[in-house]
Amino acid sequence: MSEEKINVNITDEEMSDEIKEELKHADEVHIHKSGNDGEEIDIDVSKKSKSVEVNIDKDGKKKRVRIGLSGVKVLDEDGVKVNIQFVPIFLFALAVMGGFLFFIYKVLELLFN
Repeated sequence: MSEEKINVNITDEEMSDEIKEELKHADEVHIHKSGNDGEEIDIDVSKKSKSVEVNIDKDGKKKRVRIGLSGVKVLDEDGVKVNIQFVPIFLFALAVMGGFLFFIYKVLELLFN
């Protein structure tokens, strides 16, 4: 796979099939969106590191959000960091789902015995 990086400026018109094909073959994609009120959003997608970085300019402050397999990391322009790990969330969801399935199993066991 060759190292390619393409820049795409998104407007309100639909993307053409040609751009969609380029997105499939690129290793990194940079997307820039400007709003009517001066708000700008930059999105960087990397297939190699399997992460998405979003730079949001809201109220004059830039926030960098990195979304990857390990979790969500937010870095404010002021240096404030927030890190949300996915593993504890997955474990909690698995425990809740396991408890629900065990409850259904016990109810079915009572009905059929």
